Amino acid sequence: MPIVEEQVAVTVTLPRSVVNHIGASAGRDNHTVEEELRSLIGLALALEGEPEELAAKAEREYAGHLAATGNERPTTEELWEQMRRVREEVANELYPE
Repeated sequence: MPIVEEQVAVTVTLPRSVVNHIGASAGRDNHTVEEELRSLIGLALALEGEPEELAAKAEREYAGHLAATGNERPTTEELWEQMRRVREEVANELYPE
């Protein structure tokens, strides 16, 4: 049987631009603004931690991904080349000659 946690109503004041942004996001996902806010707060809480901790976690996950795929860490020049190639592919797709 699922555990139902007690719900508490909270009132918050936000800038109109933030509410509009949340409303647009909710509309794209067929959610209410309240559901979207709950989701955003849940995601923020899941990402709790100091930036250094989060960066270290991302680094470990990336190293694990590289090891699992048998790839080596790309050099800066290799990354720039990949970005150039992707940019060219997108440009060709959006603006065919």
